[in-house]
Amino acid sequence: MNVSGRKLLLTSPVLVHRGTFIAGANAKIHALLAGAVASATFEEPVRRILDTGDAIYVIRASVIEAGNSSLIALSLRDTSRLANCAPLQDVFGVTLAEQRVLEHLVHGLTIEAAAEVLGSSILTVRTQIKHAYAKLGVSTREELFARLLPFLEIGSS
Repeated sequence: MNVSGRKLLLTSPVLVHRGTFIAGANAKIHALLAGAVASATFEEPVRRILDTGDAIYVIRASVIEAGNSSLIALSLRDTSRLANCAPLQDVFGVTLAEQRVLEHLVHGLTIEAAAEVLGSSILTVRTQIKHAYAKLGVSTREELFARLLPFLEIGSS
């Protein structure tokens, strides 16, 4: 385990150290981590969402060195520590559901991952994004981020 692995263990309440391995703090989390690691390939990293009730974690596993003993990079990001958008309803007229989708996009989630976290269909999330883009007057994700930048509250939850 490297320095980053040790830091991850110290800052994450969902991981524990077992011998020379990092494991999930409970069976559900461990199964999710193991599944992500087992599914990762060199060409395609795997992303999983872990909702603990207190926080939403984005787990990313990717193979960085293939061979007889593969090296897999595992990252775990607590999205509750990231930026939240100040209420956009008053300024742009977005709905609360649209704002939640926008916040997940700002956190780096894909449409599919946002739908999974929100418990919505991908079609519903795409529709909410389409409506929010129209209300914000943007047509690309880059324009969206530029428009939302003044409304970001770093470290809020």
